Amino acid sequence: MSGRVMLINGGFGGLGTVLGAAAAERGYRVALSGRSASPAPYFKALRIGDADPATEAGAQAIVAAVTSEYGAVDVLVNATGDFSVGSVADGAVEEWTRLFAASTIPAVALSKAAIPQLIRSDAGRIINIAWTGARRGRAFLGAASAAKSGCLRLTEALADELKEQGVTANAVLPTVIDTPFNRQVLPDADRSTWATYDEVATAILFLASPEAAAINGSELLVAPKG
Repeated sequence: MSGRVMLINGGFGGLGTVLGAAAAERGYRVALSGRSASPAPYFKALRIGDADPATEAGAQAIVAAVTSEYGAVDVLVNATGDFSVGSVADGAVEEWTRLFAASTIPAVALSKAAIPQLIRSDAGRIINIAWTGARRGRAFLGAASAAKSGCLRLTEALADELKEQGVTANAVLPTVIDTPFNRQVLPDADRSTWATYDEVATAILFLASPEAAAINGSELLVAPKG
């Protein structure tokens, strides 16, 4: 993948940094965007932390920074998101707004901003990180599943809209990812079914590769023992 440019939104989190390091090892030029604290720079990457990806202006600024540095965007990975547990009856409506703003809206804004660059690429890719729980609503997980379901519907729309222009759009659906936060929120869960950062990164890199050129509009599950 020497010379291809991968933009990872959510690049300052655990998954983003693992993916960024793995992509850099494979020869990608990597750009990371995020709103949390920037991770230690143990691999070479452009780090963008001063733009809001949930706004059209912020997303445009992120893509402009990447193209200014590298001259292209070949792969866009939308890896932001959040999680909460609560019922529809007792939960706050604002929690639904927060979760959509954390995942679905940035994916829409950055996809829109990156499309002109992706079309110019010889193999443009959009890869959205969703969740197996996005396939069906369940009690106490309504907001989280709905927000990630929005990423699935976005993926389908992009795959259909861009299929004649050489750009593919696919989604990666891990089970719960094994993170410190998820261990805290779900202390009694069976973690043997959870996905690791490395497992999810491997799936993303496959979809970004030439071997996946004919895969479009798919949902790739990362579900150990699932």
